[in-house]
This record gives sequence, C-alpha cells and structure tokens, in this order.
Amino acid sequence: MRRRPNWKNISFLVLALTLAVLSVFLLIRTDSSERESVCHGIHVSICDTLDEHFISEQDVQSDILKKYPKIIGMRKKNINTAELESQLAKNPFIRKSECYFAPSGNLAVKIWQRLPILRVFGNVEVNADIADTIKYPVKKSQTDYYVDEEGKRFPTSPKYNAQVIIVTGNPPTQFVCEKLVPLVRLIRADIFLRDEIQQIDVSPELNIILIPTYGEHSIIFGKADNYAEKLAKLKLFYEKGLNVIGWGRYQSINIDYENQVVCTRKEIERNKTNQ
Repeated sequence: MRRRPNWKNISFLVLALTLAVLSVFLLIRTDSSERESVCHGIHVSICDTLDEHFISEQDVQSDILKKYPKIIGMRKKNINTAELESQLAKNPFIRKSECYFAPSGNLAVKIWQRLPILRVFGNVEVNADIADTIKYPVKKSQTDYYVDEEGKRFPTSPKYNAQVIIVTGNPPTQFVCEKLVPLVRLIRADIFLRDEIQQIDVSPELNIILIPTYGEHSIIFGKADNYAEKLAKLKLFYEKGLNVIGWGRYQSINIDYENQVVCTRKEIERNKTNQ
C-alpha cells in the first residue's frame, strides 16, 4: 500500500528552507549596506586623565584629517582604521589609540596620552626655586623633554606643563631613562616622598643630589644604586630626626653611606655650637 506524503512535514521543511535563504539574503544585504554607508562624523575621547592636557580633541581630529581630508561623507569601506591608528601614533603625545565605527555612523577615536613622571630641564640650576618655572609655559629648548613611566622620551608642550620632578645637570638621555626612571617611580609611589622631592640634580660624574620641596638642605644620594634602601633611610631620618630637631639645622643630608645618614650642619649652626 502506497503511503501518502506527509504534507505537514513537507510544509515545515519548505518554510524552514525559505526562512534560512531569506536570513542569508538579509545578512548579505545588511553587510553590504553597512559597508556602503558613510562616515557621519568624528567623536574623540581622551581616556586616561582629566588632569593632563598635552593633546586635545581638536588636535586628534587634525591628525585624522591629515590622513583623510574629506573623511566626513566618505564610505566606511574606504577608511582604514588601522592606518588611522598608525597616523595617530606619529603624535609624540599619544601613547595608544583605538579607532572604530560606532553604530551611529561616527568614527569613534579613543586616545591615551603619554604621561610624564619627570622632566629634564636644561636651563635650571641646582637649588633654584623652580616653582614658577614649572608652573607656566616656557620656551622649550633641545635640552628640555619629558620621560614617561615606560622610559620613553617625548617633547615638552607650549600648551601645558606637567607638575613632575625636574631633572637638572643635563645628564645623558640613556642615564635618565634607565637609571632615573626607576628612582622616580619609587619616589612617586610614596606619598611623603612624592610631596617632598621636587628636583634631581645630576653631576658630570653621574652622582645624584635630591632637592626637597621643604627645607633648605640638599640630599646627597650618590650613585644610581640601592634606591629602596637609600629612600627608606631618608624617610626614616625625616620622621625620626628632622621632625624632632627641626628642618633648618642642616646644609646637607648624605644617604649614600651604608646603614647610616651623615649630615652637615649649616655654617651658622656650627658657629653657634663653637660659641
């Protein structure tokens, strides 16, 4: 006996096949439409901090327009976001960028700035009052530059001066990046030392002197070694020594000796002792 076809199952299979074909068609059409759609605008976000202003949204847009002068209205498929990121990487103040198209049709650009932890300042002398110098923009020279936490050098900006530790003495850039960056990291990691140390002077022999924010003494650090040990001695001396006997007695504090701190009194203090 011949079986009758199950029209219910056949109808279900035909419907399923039709829906599958329609879905593929719509996907292809949507993808084609997306690729053919145009860039409606540029939206830039500076992601890392609100306190540093080395670069603005307008600066980033200008860099993008160097690559694509007529980007507004261009088809998205003709805009290479990877090439845009490479273009932005040429800006010395940009550490990282991400470019992609948002559902709105705008080109979304996320920027992370290169943030400094120290500044090599060639025109400042040791023991100078640098508060005003670092507060306001100054004419930059070849010896003025910033270094970030990764040890990367980048130029100063006529628009903005970061409040960071100043390095004087014109030390070699390699010494700054390899030897001073680890020292400054430790200083910045300690709340007390971060507020107390404002300047690092480097001699031609590459000996280090720290200049404090408070007090008229200098801190003889010596060679670029034993950072943690020397800073721990300094902090302990401040807390247990200067806070007790006063901050105006000594001309210099030497923390270069092992397991001890050697201080030199000011001339006026020596005269008082001899009277």
